[in-house]
Amino acid sequence: MSAIYEKEMRLYFVTPQGYVFLAAFWSLSSYFFYLYNLRAGSTDFRALFDMLFTIVLFLLPLLTMRSFSEERRQRSDVLSLTAPVTTGDIVLGKYLAALTLYAAGMAVTPLLALYTSFRGPVDGGLLALHFGGLFMLGAALIAVGILISSLTESQIIAAVSTLAASLALMLLDTLIPSLRQPWLVAAARRLSFRMNFQSFTLGVLNFPDVFYFASVAVLFLLFTTLVLDGRRWHRRRALASRALKVAVPVLAVLLFFSLQLTVTRASEHLNLSRDLTEIRAFKLSQETKEALTELEEEVSIYVLAREDSWLSQSDYNAQVVYIMREMAKANRGIMLEFIDYTRHPDFTARFPDAEPKLGDIIVASGERYEWVETEQLFTYERQADNRPAIAQSKAEAVLLQAIGRVLQKEDKTVVFLHGHGEMRYEGFEKLLKEQGYQVLRMNPSLNALPDDADIIVSLAPMIDYEEALIESLDRHLKDRPARSLLYFADLTQQSMPNWDQYLGFWGIAVGEGSVFETDESRVLQYQPFYPMADLMEIEGVTPGLRDDRPVIMPLSRPLFTHFEYKNKYAVSPYLMFGPKAGVKPQDAPENFDASMATMQGPFPAAILSSYDADGTGQRDFLKDRHLIVFSSVRALDAIFLESGAFRNSDAILQLLHAVTGGKNWLMPAAKSLGGHSLLIGRSAADRFGTLTSFGMPLIWLLVGFLIWQKRRRAV
Repeated sequence: MSAIYEKEMRLYFVTPQGYVFLAAFWSLSSYFFYLYNLRAGSTDFRALFDMLFTIVLFLLPLLTMRSFSEERRQRSDVLSLTAPVTTGDIVLGKYLAALTLYAAGMAVTPLLALYTSFRGPVDGGLLALHFGGLFMLGAALIAVGILISSLTESQIIAAVSTLAASLALMLLDTLIPSLRQPWLVAAARRLSFRMNFQSFTLGVLNFPDVFYFASVAVLFLLFTTLVLDGRRWHRRRALASRALKVAVPVLAVLLFFSLQLTVTRASEHLNLSRDLTEIRAFKLSQETKEALTELEEEVSIYVLAREDSWLSQSDYNAQVVYIMREMAKANRGIMLEFIDYTRHPDFTARFPDAEPKLGDIIVASGERYEWVETEQLFTYERQADNRPAIAQSKAEAVLLQAIGRVLQKEDKTVVFLHGHGEMRYEGFEKLLKEQGYQVLRMNPSLNALPDDADIIVSLAPMIDYEEALIESLDRHLKDRPARSLLYFADLTQQSMPNWDQYLGFWGIAVGEGSVFETDESRVLQYQPFYPMADLMEIEGVTPGLRDDRPVIMPLSRPLFTHFEYKNKYAVSPYLMFGPKAGVKPQDAPENFDASMATMQGPFPAAILSSYDADGTGQRDFLKDRHLIVFSSVRALDAIFLESGAFRNSDAILQLLHAVTGGKNWLMPAAKSLGGHSLLIGRSAADRFGTLTSFGMPLIWLLVGFLIWQKRRRAV
């Protein structure tokens, strides 16, 4: 085999073929790297490797077309077939030579990645899978091309036929809409090159996909060996059994499909995939797994679309599919089903209050269901042309909340107070609705609070509450266990003596002035009045919050505690500002600096006070009544509640779930599939792009031309 390999490698580099292939591969790879990375200022290689997938389909036929066809045309194949080597050695030698040249062409991508790493962080695991996936794809296509080359004497026919076969294998999944039988749909999806290649580009090492490309290469190399063996038998005038000639390839195909089915079935029950992305975008968080494991009721997730169409729309859609599959693996009671909405438009008649469209999701359990629109799964940002584009996936959080809502036996009611100049944050109301709370708005001066109100929310009232109203709120709060009053302060509020006195009974005081932070590592974008706050350990509340995302409390007023336990009131800080925080007084001079602060940290950013009606001295969330005070209503700004970069929503919801006895459904962080910013100027990008796209390929072509001319003169 080594002799065949050396001969093939020598032929590639004493003819223009090898140099043309390398020049073309390097030029196209570098050009699209310049276009998708340097010009776009991104370290995300997904777009580049998606394009390389197409480039490989067109370039590899040029690499394999002469493998056997040229020898057949020149009748020099007789030498190989009569040489003292096995047919397998001949096939494997030619295959490995072509694969080596292909790998040499691919070598440009690690060089481009190395250059990128000096300009911005690169996701090494994702890049390795990109490279590995492209190599596996090429290994399979080279085997296909070598088989076709062995069947014809024309290099042109071999190249065109290889391209046609490669395109057919790539586009098998496009036949799915016209297929009626489920087993045909599954076969087309399993055999499509594009469907198997997708996991590599996403950053998921999926063993069935690796096995597929490897087994395709082995199968086609076996076929090539059988073709050459047939010629050897013919030249030796050996009468081989026709039955054997037919049986071997048939058995090989049957074995191939059997192994594909076995591996696919095994992957459904075993963990045969690894998420190698830097942020583990395609795996559930440990908190989500623990929450799903505890479920005792069956839940169905219906996606109103074909699986192949959902997967092919975007990487973010594929991420949602992976998340749903992971949920189904975490608990066997969760069923995932894709519904072909075009063929079954009457399916949604089972859910009368929903008006879903193609691509939406319905989460159902028994008679309860939740309708999740596709748009709810993502966060969006405006592009330069003002069009919205997906920025992050929050599918894990949205689907987890939907499951929680359909399993919740009774809804908790939240009443937002208004009539005293309270602010309104619709994003906060929406967040509570998504968590399964019933949300009402009410003027307590005109209407009595409903008896089923579990949580009362006051968002920075500008007018002091009357004593009679405060007494009414207090009676309602202490009438039943597990009731809570949630209050957010704001810098713009005027003096509120009645309300401050009531807070004092609960052991809480809201001070004057604004909180600032002198530690630059604990502020948002170098803004001292946008400080971070740390979660304090309160038994039964904070154990689940185990990530490093900050809680931002912008434009805060300082909070104080009068005592820890007194007259049945237990007071605990829930959020704390850092030791280098301070308070700027309202009447601070223009030359104010940190040394003039009226208060030094650490001090509370949020306080939980619980009324222990039984007087046991032990906090019991399901029996106590609670008053919760946050230092800033600005913590409810949309950027802090909706962005996966902050955990403001988690911190608030975790506490609300604890005091109401509701199911603790965390808010997993939103995940971005895009890369980091690439720090490179336009002129530097143009220079590097020109050098790699044109300079290096021209060198390859020049070297190839000189060697070809030298060989030609020698002849």
